[in-house]
Amino acid sequence: MTRAEYEMAARRVRITANIAFPCIMVVGMVLVHFVLNWLESKNIPAPAKNSSDGLAGAKAAIVIGLLIIAFIGTPLFLFIYFANRLIGLRCPNCQRFVTNRRPQEVLPSGRCPFCQVKLF
Repeated sequence: MTRAEYEMAARRVRITANIAFPCIMVVGMVLVHFVLNWLESKNIPAPAKNSSDGLAGAKAAIVIGLLIIAFIGTPLFLFIYFANRLIGLRCPNCQRFVTNRRPQEVLPSGRCPFCQVKLF
């Protein structure tokens, strides 16, 4: 691998992430919107207001937070996990991905940040 190949692969990973991140965020927010609208259309009766159940609002906030994490966080995590494996570069010695490291860690030395073998 040459320095130019590494720079090209790192740029490709960065561009892919910059394009896909907002797309995944929008899709996740649309899914959360549809799920919340679906829950609202179910006409679930409101709990009776008594002094013992003062945590209804907190419970609803926790459910909504979990929905947001499930529909936005999971696809983002999966994208970050698999994007580098699809278009990234591996170290020829230890077979770990080097394009997921910041280029300022790899470019000055030209070495793998994990096993310190010369890459270029």
